[in-house]
Amino acid sequence: MNDAVITLNGLEKRFPGMDKPAVAPLDCTIHAGYVTGL
Repeated sequence: MNDAVITLNGLEKRFPGMDKPAVAPLDCTIHAGYVTGL
């Protein structure tokens, strides 16, 4: 059984006025019971 509750694939974070993304690409799976921060 897969207990993943959140899966991110190819996520990008961009800020206005920047040529390149601040974070890219972000792939992540967050499992139940974990606290995750970026």
